[in-house]
Amino acid sequence: MSSLKLRGRKRGKLLDALYPSDALEESHMKTNDSNFLSFLGAPAQRALISELGISKLEDISRYTKKDLLRLHGFGPSSLPKLEAELTKRGIQWKDQS
Repeated sequence: MSSLKLRGRKRGKLLDALYPSDALEESHMKTNDSNFLSFLGAPAQRALISELGISKLEDISRYTKKDLLRLHGFGPSSLPKLEAELTKRGIQWKDQS
């Protein structure tokens, strides 16, 4: 059996056909007002939206820093960016206790 190697658009179109929910999620992120997370990288945005259901920045106040760091796609480099944005808007983290 030969392996099929696809690159660029063809690979993306094939993946969209195989996994339509991923394509819908990405298009939802593009069309929905997800600009509230634009200061974060795409993996961190996807983690917050899909795994925690974050729809606005204020929703993050329900979680601790440790909760976010447990998410796949949300790493230590995303935390200071998010923390700065929360501080700027006067949003507090959930207590660690």
